Order: sequence, then C-alpha cells, then structure tokens
Amino acid sequence: MNNTTAEKVNTEDVLFKDFVTKWLDEKKGGIKKISYDLYFSIVNDFLLPRFSGKSMEEICRVETVQQLEDELHNQEYSNATITNIITILKIIIRYYRGNIERIGYIKNKSSAVQFSNSDVESMITISKMLAKEDFKALGILIILYTGLSISELCALKWENINLEERTITVEKTIYRSKSTGSEDKKTEVFHLDADNPRKVYVNKKIAKILKKYKAFANPTDYVLSNSERVVEPRLMQMFLKNNYCKILAQNYSFSDLKEIFIISALKQGMRVEVLAQITGMTPGYIFERYSAVIMVSEDDIKKAMKKFSY
Repeated sequence: MNNTTAEKVNTEDVLFKDFVTKWLDEKKGGIKKISYDLYFSIVNDFLLPRFSGKSMEEICRVETVQQLEDELHNQEYSNATITNIITILKIIIRYYRGNIERIGYIKNKSSAVQFSNSDVESMITISKMLAKEDFKALGILIILYTGLSISELCALKWENINLEERTITVEKTIYRSKSTGSEDKKTEVFHLDADNPRKVYVNKKIAKILKKYKAFANPTDYVLSNSERVVEPRLMQMFLKNNYCKILAQNYSFSDLKEIFIISALKQGMRVEVLAQITGMTPGYIFERYSAVIMVSEDDIKKAMKKFSY
C-alpha cells in the first residue's frame, strides 16, 4: 500500500558490478579484515573481469557458476583457489537472493506505507482466528512482530523457532529461479549465510501464540504449511488479499507488513542499528528510507551534547 507512482526496479537491470560493489561495502567492518581482503581480492581479480557487464539474474543461473568452475579448471588454477572463487561467488548469489526485495525497491524513492493502528489490531485479531484452521495466518503474525521478509518466512521451519530462548533463526530464503532457455520457474530454498544465521528475538505475545502450535508440530516441517510442503510467496499474497485486504478495504502487501513493523519499532524508540540486525537491512538503508520517522527533538540534541565529553 505504498504511495508511489514510481517504477519498480527490474531485477534484470541489477548489474553484477554495481551489486558486488555494494556487497563489499556492507561486508567491510562486519567481518574480519583477513576475510574482507580475501573477498576483495577474489572479486576484483577473478569475478569482475568476467562478469562486470552481466546482470545478477544471469550470474544466479546454475550454468553460469558451472561454466566458471570449468573455465578455472581448464586454466589450471589450484583446487584451493577454485574453491575460494566459487564459494565466494555462491555467497554473493545467496546474499542477492536473500535481499532481492530490498534490491527491487522503487527507483524513485516512494513514501513509506500509510497504516492505522486499528488496521494492525484487526490483522492480529484475524490472524489469531484463522490460525486455528490455516497456519498461513501465523505467518502474518510473525511478520508483524519480527519484520521478516516474505521469502524468509516461507523458508521458516518449526526447528528454527526456539521458544525457550524466544528466538527465530533466519538461515534460509525462498527463490523462484528460471533456467536459460526455459520459461518454467521452480521454487528453491537457499541458505542465506550458513556460517552466520540471523537471530531474531520475539516478545512474549507472539511467543505465547506460537507455543500453542509448535507443541504439536514436527520440527522439520515448514511453519506456514505445518508439513514438508513449501508455501510459495505468491500463495501467501493471495491469502493476504482474500482474508485481510478485503475485510480492511486496504491493499496491503507483505512489503507493507514489514514496513509496518519497522515504522512501529522506530516510533517506539528502537535504535536503527538494532532494527538493522533484526531485519537484515543496513542502517544506512533504514536511515535513508525512514528518515521522516526517525525524528530527533531539540531536547534529544541538548541531552546528547550535555553527555558528550572526552
């Protein structure tokens, strides 16, 4: 329900050279220097010379990765070097897939979603009623209380939810891929960062609701289907439209639900760097998109300057 007339970015337009530059910037400072130096070297010495003008959608194709691996073997690089190059390329691909919603935001900055507290309360009430018959309703609650993306939500299993620690471990995402020369798409589940999964803490309200359903669930089942079957994002969007949007007379999307969480958290005083850790976004992106929400009063400035000292 974003107020915008701007055109959405076509992911086919996202070039490898542009994306990998931003990826390196986001990695810098967040990993050990030795790891960053390796990433930087592999990207600039091996990946950019080959893929600079290609789109990320091309890079994500299985055959692209395989062709690069074959090429490196033919050029007689050591197995260790080849492993490093292919591993880092796959990390970049996983990161792209996990952040595709953020990458696909509009070119011309739109205003954030407009919503009322009564709409949020209604969505929570509807979800509690529907969850008794359809676990997809739990997904609506999870996004409203945690800010997960729809692709992360669809990949969530019961084993990722630890109610003793009140945490959700976000380690996978859903991606609809298409092979070269084929119009058919298939749904795949990918690890975001197997070595460093994101942990999201949940409050008592949502933990209490999830506890009722997890008690009878198979740990390896997906939360949204309560089975081994993956619920695709497009089916979740239909569920949202048919069971919520019609009742509320508002055309909300899952990006809107995530924004509702972000805006509500900011209004309640949550720090941007904390929110970035929860949502997987960068602090810079949050500052840029939600600058109108992040308001600093004159009193805040005075207090900060009074505390400042060397």
